[in-house]
Amino acid sequence: MLQTRLRGRALTKARKLIRQEQPLCLHCKAEGKLRAWDELDHIKPLEHGGGNDRRNLQGLCRAHHLAKTAKDRGYSTQGCRVDGTPLDSSHHWHGGVHADAVIRDGSFFRPWVPPPLGEVVVVCGAPGSGKSTYVSNHKGKDDLVIDLDVIASKLTGRPIHQTGDSKQIQEAAITERNKLLRSLSKRKINAWFVLGGPSSVEREHWRRVLHAKVVVLEVDIKEIERRIRQDATRAGRMDEMIGWAKSWRSRYTPSSSDTVVDRAP
Repeated sequence: MLQTRLRGRALTKARKLIRQEQPLCLHCKAEGKLRAWDELDHIKPLEHGGGNDRRNLQGLCRAHHLAKTAKDRGYSTQGCRVDGTPLDSSHHWHGGVHADAVIRDGSFFRPWVPPPLGEVVVVCGAPGSGKSTYVSNHKGKDDLVIDLDVIASKLTGRPIHQTGDSKQIQEAAITERNKLLRSLSKRKINAWFVLGGPSSVEREHWRRVLHAKVVVLEVDIKEIERRIRQDATRAGRMDEMIGWAKSWRSRYTPSSSDTVVDRAP
């Protein structure tokens, strides 16, 4: 079973301990450079069976951490800078001309984005499961929330859940969402990413790409139906959304990597 990534007090404690024992980036030191480390690295990655014990943790500067992560995951570094970012300015990591122009292969909907500087929590669940409420109850004051429904509402000027389902609106909202995801690599801010995510494959994609914790709201379908029928923002679409929620439940595949919440958030 994979160990979960260190967070909160446990992460702060580990960083403080290693900072005292090893203040410099080990890879920079090996190159004859003296530079303080920025990020904790698992020498043997968690996804390869590594643990959170002191022997498996080291401090690296951001550039060396990105390069090591790319190597650990088998990514080619040809045509990349030392930090693992592509040299091609049109690459989608830079938000260039090809960033959202590849719909057919799925990368438009599940793009590869640069690693974020802050912590990210991905919150998944069926319509009406309480994703927005969960985020509202747990996020920090300055945290960024990336929610496709909210983005679509802002783009169209229409109330949330009443933006329509046209392909044009969906693509515009996803394009804006992808820009926000890429922006997480340019500023250190904690973020909450809200999506349906019934497939464990999709959730694993985002967990790996965003180095994120994934929370799944496994709320009983009867409770979901009750919430939807009591939510005035879903007026005129309640039966449709209940159908979506039932479809989500039928397609849902659990994963041991997720943090599961099976009660009202």
